[in-house]
Formats: sequence, C-alpha cells, structure tokens
Amino acid sequence: MQISAYLANPGGNITLLVLNAVPPEARADLAKLLMALPDLAIEQVGYITDPVCGGDTRLEMMGGELCGNATRSLGYLEGCLRGKRTRSLRVECSGVSEPLAVELDYERESAFVRMAPPLEVTHLDFSGERFPVVCFDGITHMIVAGERRSESFVLEAVQALHAQTASAACGVMFLRNEQLVPAVWVRETGSLVWEGSCGSGSLACAVWRALTKGSEKGCFHQPGGVLETHILLEKGLVRSCIMGGGITLSGPLTLKV
Repeated sequence: MQISAYLANPGGNITLLVLNAVPPEARADLAKLLMALPDLAIEQVGYITDPVCGGDTRLEMMGGELCGNATRSLGYLEGCLRGKRTRSLRVECSGVSEPLAVELDYERESAFVRMAPPLEVTHLDFSGERFPVVCFDGITHMIVAGERRSESFVLEAVQALHAQTASAACGVMFLRNEQLVPAVWVRETGSLVWEGSCGSGSLACAVWRALTKGSEKGCFHQPGGVLETHILLEKGLVRSCIMGGGITLSGPLTLKV
C-alpha cells in the first residue's frame, strides 16, 4: 500500500499526518505498520479527513484519541498549504466534539492550540501512593513527581487508569521541576510510547500546578523539545488551556507498507 503523508515534528513528538482516505476500522493496524518503519521514528499517526462539526480541517488519530501536538501540527500544515495567509484555524480532532482554535506564527515556525478545560482533576491510588490525575475529553494523564520510573510501572499505571476511565488514551507524566518525561498508551492500538513531548500531558501538569501553586504560565523541557503552556484561572476554576511551541514539517512523503 502506498501512503501519502507529511511528517511533523512538534517539539519532538514525531507525528505522521496521512492524506489517504483510510477506513476507520483499518487505521489502528495501519498505524502500527507505519510506526514500525525504520529511520522515521514515528511516535503517532493521524489521518486527515473532512471536517464534520464546522472546523476548517479534521484529524482522526490512530486510536480515536485527542492529541494536542497533532492538532496544532495539522493546523500549521494547513496554514502552510494555504500559502501562509491564515493566522488562525479551527481544527477538529478525534476525542473531542468541537473544533480547537489553533494560532499560527510562521515567523517563529510555531503553533499554539487552545484546548477545553479538563473534565475532572482527581487522584489515583496506585502502588501504595496517591497520584494526581487530570482528565481531558479524549485523554487522561497521571502525574508522577520525580524521576522517570520503569516501563513496568508505567504499564501497570495505565492499566489502572484504563480501569478508571473510558479515555481513548492514557499518559503517565514524570515531572521534576521543569523537566517532563511523557509516556502515552493508546487503547485501540495497545501501543506504549515514550514520547519526545506530549502536549496534553504538558497541559495536565500545567493545570495541576495552576490549581496547587497558582502558576499559570510555564515551559516544560522534554526529551524532544520544549512546550509552552498558559492556564487561565478564574475563582479557582480552569477557564482555558493553551499549549504550543515550534513545529517543523517535511515535504510530501510517499511511504510503502
């Protein structure tokens, strides 16, 4: 099968944006094949489709999850394809029911996405400890203060999250000061990836810090790059979440799987 795509690098979270029309039931299996291709280091796959709820374009992620980095990547790609005439776009993404606003800065080669506030901020009692959990529509993250732990810890943690939430994807965010190491598990593909960066995971950490420490702006340094966040609080409630940073794009690619 021949695949037409673009490769996006939003802060190190290597994302393949597929142009082919791929049936929903085939997306997860095709994503596994694409992620296994040598030399590209693909962490996740999104399928560009026609918008269905008033957006300018739409992205269906490989497991039907929400992905902030992929959303802003598609916004930046769409803006570039329009000749860099557009400064903002409404991008639909799987996992959420309304388009997300993406602001584009071509001079800085960056894009920022405004995501809805979390559905819930709670805790998970796991392995004799209590961890903060931030649930967005389409993805849920557990925050672990301190150094990165073992993959077996992550796998057990995402199974515990899986039992607690219906989210299409779950993440475990290892946060130490401004250093963030993200691991994300996608339910449909059964894949666990130590990501170069995680947009929604960065926002989960930013939300937790805003609620506990009042810190509304931040930068999270991750293995693949840096993501900026801005959380707006009003009377102790999260009103908006913005995340973004630099993006690089490949030219059009043709891949065979």
